[in-house]
Amino acid sequence: MRKFFFVAGVVSGLAVNTATPQSPMFNGDQKVQNILSTISSDTIRFNLTRLAACGTRNTFSDTLSNTRGVGAARRWIHRTFTRFSKNSGGRLQASFDYFDQPLEGRAAVETKMSSVRTANVIALLPGKKDNVMYIVGGHFDSMNNNRYDGKIDAPGANDDGSGTVAVMELARVMSQYEFEHTLVFVAFTGEEQGLWGSYHLAKRGKEEGWRVGGMITNDIVGNTHGGEGQMENGYVRCFSPDPEDSPSRHLARFAKQHVEVFVPEMRVEMIFRLDRFGRGGDHRPFTENGFAGMRFTEPNEFFARQHTGEDRLEYVDFDYISRIAKVNAATLACLADAPLPPQLVMINRDPQTYETVLSWHSDQPADDLEGFKILMRETGDRYWQEDRIIAVPAEIEAPNLGKVYQARVRGRSIDQYVFGLSAIGKNGRESVVSTFDLQAAQAWVRAQREK
Repeated sequence: MRKFFFVAGVVSGLAVNTATPQSPMFNGDQKVQNILSTISSDTIRFNLTRLAACGTRNTFSDTLSNTRGVGAARRWIHRTFTRFSKNSGGRLQASFDYFDQPLEGRAAVETKMSSVRTANVIALLPGKKDNVMYIVGGHFDSMNNNRYDGKIDAPGANDDGSGTVAVMELARVMSQYEFEHTLVFVAFTGEEQGLWGSYHLAKRGKEEGWRVGGMITNDIVGNTHGGEGQMENGYVRCFSPDPEDSPSRHLARFAKQHVEVFVPEMRVEMIFRLDRFGRGGDHRPFTENGFAGMRFTEPNEFFARQHTGEDRLEYVDFDYISRIAKVNAATLACLADAPLPPQLVMINRDPQTYETVLSWHSDQPADDLEGFKILMRETGDRYWQEDRIIAVPAEIEAPNLGKVYQARVRGRSIDQYVFGLSAIGKNGRESVVSTFDLQAAQAWVRAQREK
């Protein structure tokens, strides 16, 4: 147990060195447990069998057939989302997200087209409280060697039928519940040609001013036997981009923190880079447009079965996909009921007392909060080593900062420690951690001066 003492606005205590992240406050949440217990590997198997039966889902494949090609696949996904909507009392909203993708270079030459009309398939579950969105997706398109060949078979069972059906299972199960924030389930198109669907949606989100709390992509999450003979079904890799304390990295830490409590049979192995070396996924466009994003991927890939006709159902582990669905469900359920993260608008040192002074703002009404958590770690450590939950302090008027909350930390040098902050809701949920961001802090100061 990490012990600190909060007296008259000062946090003090002894250093504790641990190698694991903090545990959530309340780990016996019945709602989360009910969601996890409803996830079905049989349903996942049925859906992936149906998806692979389309023969190919290449973006340039048949759009008119009811049985083969990308058109048949996206219409079937939409029908399935619509069926889930009926079972949810109409709260889940299924839609096509059509757009025209311009073609240049090799794409234009090989297809003899100047553009292609394609579509993401979306199921949106509105939140009870606000329009903050948490997006989860997998790409439903597939390819076999040539990304512009829409005629050759490309079953794409693992890449990325596995991620798509995991997301569909999340929509089926989670649409039976209500959450504070909005959940968006997406089957992305055109990933194999260059992340077309996710670039379109991320750009749209930025232009329309969406409040995206985080985005998760599931890409290649159904194989447990690697190309070198390894077998592993007890963990999943989680990729998130630098810097060390980026919103994406904090989102990944949140996932690890909650998954390993609610889904103890699974470990989240954090990989501290955007993606696998030289490759990319649908979270990338979201991070490039200023949103937090991360990727789940199986531990050991089998490259000979990627982008080939060998990416077949018999090589997929349906139980593992159900575990991945549970990993996502635990993360999303906790995110969707958590308070909004506070914004750490200033961190400095009191030259008289040597205390570290934290000043922050919260968009979450104080009446909705049980308190805040101050987190600390030495600069060379990747995970939080110490924490302390404090009651909601009274707001003060600080020079240049306007009305903020403030706390002082004694015995932890601002030079040697990274400080984080999260909000704790009345329901016991903890927000994603925020750390000091100079540009965001400067924007906050400018906004206060302009008032």
